[in-house]
Amino acid sequence: MFMTCSQVQLKSSTRMLVIKILRDSGVFDHNWTELEMWLRRLDQVQEGSQEVIIRFLEQALVKVVSDPYPYTDKVTDYVQEASMVQMSSGQQDSDSVSIPISHIDDVMDMVDVIVETSEGLDEDVGVALDEEMILQAFPFSPLVMVALEARNKELTSKKSGDAVAVIQYLASILIDVLHAQRDPLALCLAFQSYDEELASLDPSSSVYIHLQNFYNYYSLWFPPSAKKSLFTEQGQDKMKVSEENEENSYHLLLKKVFVSGSTGDSQEDLKDSISRIPQDAFPLAVKHTLLCLQTTVDDFSKYKRAAGAALVGLFLDLLSSLLCKYQKEYQSQKEEEQKTESDLFLESDTSVPEPSGNTALDVVLPVIFRHPLLESWFLALERQSAPMHNLNPVSVKLLSSRLDQGVIQLLQCIAPLLQQTGNLHLVAKYFDAIYVSVLKVLENPPKSSAKMPHSLEALQRLHPYMDTIQLNELTLALLKLPEECLLKDDDDSDQNLTNYGAILVQLLNDSHGRKPCQEDLSFSVEHARGVGHLLSTSAGSDLETVLIDALRREPALAHVVEVDTLTHCLSKMNKTSLTIASLLVERSKTHRLQFELWCLHPGRAKVLRKKMETFLPLMDTYLKSAGRCQFTQMPKVSSAVLHTLKEAFWDKLVKGALRAETSEWTLEHIAVLSQLVPVADGSEVEQLMEELPEVLALPSAHDRWAVVDCVSQAADGAAGKGCSWRRALLAACMKCLTTTYGASKELEEATPEEEMILLSRLKDLMSLVSEDVPTEWNNLVKSGLKHRYKDCAFLEALRAGMERWYTADGPCTEDLLQLPVIHMMVTQHSLFIPSFLRSRDEEDARSAIRENLADLLRSIVTKCPSVCDRNHFAAILGAYGASLGVTDQKILFLLQAYEHNNLSLTDFRLLLWGPAAVEHHKTRKSLGKSLWQQPSMEEILTLLDRDKMMKTILNFPLHRKLTAEPGRSVLYEDRAIQDLHSIYDPCFLLPLFSELLRPELVVDCVRFVEMNALGLTFAALSSYDYSMRAAAYHVLGYFLSHMEGARFRDKKQLQCLLDVVKNGIRQENVRLPFTLGLFGARAAQVLLRPEEHMYIRATRFLLSYEYLDMRKVPDFYRLFYSSDVEHRVEREWILSLLSDGMRDKYCYELYDYQRIFMVIMCYYNSPLCDEAFQTLVMDVFLKASKIPKAAYELIRDHSLLTWIQNMLGKW
Repeated sequence: MFMTCSQVQLKSSTRMLVIKILRDSGVFDHNWTELEMWLRRLDQVQEGSQEVIIRFLEQALVKVVSDPYPYTDKVTDYVQEASMVQMSSGQQDSDSVSIPISHIDDVMDMVDVIVETSEGLDEDVGVALDEEMILQAFPFSPLVMVALEARNKELTSKKSGDAVAVIQYLASILIDVLHAQRDPLALCLAFQSYDEELASLDPSSSVYIHLQNFYNYYSLWFPPSAKKSLFTEQGQDKMKVSEENEENSYHLLLKKVFVSGSTGDSQEDLKDSISRIPQDAFPLAVKHTLLCLQTTVDDFSKYKRAAGAALVGLFLDLLSSLLCKYQKEYQSQKEEEQKTESDLFLESDTSVPEPSGNTALDVVLPVIFRHPLLESWFLALERQSAPMHNLNPVSVKLLSSRLDQGVIQLLQCIAPLLQQTGNLHLVAKYFDAIYVSVLKVLENPPKSSAKMPHSLEALQRLHPYMDTIQLNELTLALLKLPEECLLKDDDDSDQNLTNYGAILVQLLNDSHGRKPCQEDLSFSVEHARGVGHLLSTSAGSDLETVLIDALRREPALAHVVEVDTLTHCLSKMNKTSLTIASLLVERSKTHRLQFELWCLHPGRAKVLRKKMETFLPLMDTYLKSAGRCQFTQMPKVSSAVLHTLKEAFWDKLVKGALRAETSEWTLEHIAVLSQLVPVADGSEVEQLMEELPEVLALPSAHDRWAVVDCVSQAADGAAGKGCSWRRALLAACMKCLTTTYGASKELEEATPEEEMILLSRLKDLMSLVSEDVPTEWNNLVKSGLKHRYKDCAFLEALRAGMERWYTADGPCTEDLLQLPVIHMMVTQHSLFIPSFLRSRDEEDARSAIRENLADLLRSIVTKCPSVCDRNHFAAILGAYGASLGVTDQKILFLLQAYEHNNLSLTDFRLLLWGPAAVEHHKTRKSLGKSLWQQPSMEEILTLLDRDKMMKTILNFPLHRKLTAEPGRSVLYEDRAIQDLHSIYDPCFLLPLFSELLRPELVVDCVRFVEMNALGLTFAALSSYDYSMRAAAYHVLGYFLSHMEGARFRDKKQLQCLLDVVKNGIRQENVRLPFTLGLFGARAAQVLLRPEEHMYIRATRFLLSYEYLDMRKVPDFYRLFYSSDVEHRVEREWILSLLSDGMRDKYCYELYDYQRIFMVIMCYYNSPLCDEAFQTLVMDVFLKASKIPKAAYELIRDHSLLTWIQNMLGKW
């Protein structure tokens, strides 16, 4: 199928299937890539010879798979023989040679172990089996041995008519295997051994000629001691003729160059042939080139110096061209993959992808950059670790130079792609070599640096891809060089840097762009000192950004920068250099003093005046740092500098501050002027005080307000100027806000940051002005309510102004807007109803506008009771939500303020709230009093949410006061309750229940209990507030009286519950523990549901006791130790009561009196306690631990910590 299939995808799938089957056999675990070469050459066989070749290859594969061990032993024998040959060759040349070149002998001792099994190799040998060792121990597969053996058997048999096709196929594939070797000696010895068996062949036959050509080629890798003469020279000419008739491929051209030993004219043909190499043959081309390069280097002494260097250069250029083709192929492959992924119309199984990590392109880079030749020879001389050789010093230097240049070119070519794909680890050894060689060179740098060493050249080209830590150490080493090594003596040169200096500048320039890492202080210090020194010598004018980055990253480095650097930056007078000066002055006292001395130089004020815009940021930084360090500076020097700066900048800054245009006015102008005001003369300050308020009233001059604080401090020292100055500022602020509101009529068009700053300053000025309030207040109130009605900041400022000025002992307010007018403007505004009322679909009850309007209205009502009207109740109740949220608490304060002014909500007879109150009020107004009916109890209770009522019971605000103290309106807060909006306010509900349960009204008692209203009343009996408990007892009394005349199914049970609670109360207005109140609430709910199991238990308890014992948890032991079938339900009910009822120390005392803690601690450890019950028990202890007394006594008396430790130990 593989040979006859014409479809590309099916052929590729078949090839992959064949390779997978053979690889899974275990014979080709380490040489599976060789199978691809066998199949690729098989695909190139002519159609007439295909059947013979397939039969031959099939027999060979069957034989090697069925019995691989003899042939694997042969491979091992040849590897060992090659090692011995190299060792003997090295001993013969011991006078001039230091080591053998091959790497095979490194693994000779472990070959036997690898052949038998690789399992347990770490224990047997003591080292890990990596890819390099496998490559050296198994350079080729056992299939080569089987094929050679079959070839010889075919040629020596009588029937050898098809031998020519087999020989041609084997010659091509064996040459490919030879080209793929890193050290081909073992393979060549195998070839020679099998070729010896064919000595009896006819020299005139075509088979003999093919064998002779093959022998002549692979014998090039034999040392003289191992080479044997097997064939005569008769077929030499025929070999040349046959080669001329072959295809002009890359491998053939490379063979010709390698065999001839000279570059000739084939360099261009070789580079042109690279473009014709298919992708699957690309790794073989790379390995063939590396083999030629390695052989040339090993035999470099056999060539003339120029010829050998030219060959090495040619092979390295070819590798560079191959890498360029690799990059193009890689990019095209990635683009094709992205296109395939984005194509939604292709079926998922239309293509068969290559196995991940095994594609031809994936193996190219490791083959090149992990080759021992390139790794060992790269910068070997500069690292002083050259591989052992038999060359003279001149040849070694020439060879090393060519290899270094070529490898640097290869690295520079491929490094961007490696960085993009995250594979820089493939070339990490080369970067380490650069690092080591540069350090070696810098230990003794040459005096003349006209010719740059290869290590520095590599560093210059490849430093963007090197590790940051290595680059930091190299930078530090370069910084430690003497000045003569970095700078030239040529004064005429603009850039007087040596090669070392140029590289240092390049590294420093790129340092701020690299990813920061943990670096020691010594590097940072030398880094900053070196950059500053180069900058001060004008040798590194482009290092300003580097120094800025270093100073911003580590402010303490300003102390190690030389003073000359500051002087140099001040003399350049450009933006970047003055930024460096600002950083130095801000972070170093020495530089600050040097800057002060520079400012005091004669004629400096004239220069600063001329370059004011350029020096202003620097002056701003100096003045701020000088203000922070007043105790560590010289007062006389600082004062002299301030006067110099005032002389240089005052007139221009004041002129700019009093100008209405703001195009040239910046924050630096404001800061510098503010710092110079304290040293200004009295007349200059008075001029500023007279003219500045007019400018401050303009909306465009909002940034001038930053100068006001300094001027105010100066005005406080002037007699009689402070009050008029503050009043002028207040009037200017009001004018500015009024104009701003008029210019930006919609809140969306305004600049909230600027308005917030002005409103904050307005509130500060309000507290300073108590008399003669500016009449601009009237315009501000009108404009603000017109254009900023929904601005909470304005409403807060309006309320603050009323609290400050509209008081009995306050200033005269005849000229100001009266409170009734303001109240009318607020309540009759078109936005009042939509802003203040609560809508049905409103998700967030915490409306800031509603809250501020409630505060504002309460202030007006408190100060001017005449504005109160009973018709306002509809709007106020329409905004109310009956919750404990801050907004609802403030609205409740507003309702109480109306009641304090003799307007009762009871007389209004509107007991609804929220949107229902508004709708009912509309109905009342439209139908009139004659047709209007009061809301029923059913309508009112419908507004209550049953679950929210239960949540209110569980989180009842025990410390909430029913009525606030006179003159105090303190908002209720409870950290234990996360969201106060989610529970109702009992201060509103209890008076509501009292009104609903009046004796003359009809009451639905069942509905009252179902909505948890009775439960909330029971919970209120646990309140700490006397009035709250009194209100709860009052409601219970009304409800009990209604129960007597009511008729419903569960009347007797509820009456019994009320009687039991009533009989247990022996004192007037006594406080119940919260657990008992919660028991009453839950028992009331149970009594309405006879179908539940707890109904029987609750009624049994009520029939068993005449009164509720205030010292015990009701029916605890009977429910907890129940033996009923539904005992789990009873136990869960009582444990839930214990968990939810633990609120304060009185609840703890109730539990402790009955020894409940001891009981549940023992129960927790028993097998009867499952995870659900354990959670309930832990909730009891968790809530008890939040009570100080309970936590202390549980630890002291019940060993709670020991118990917890025991529980954790079991988990």
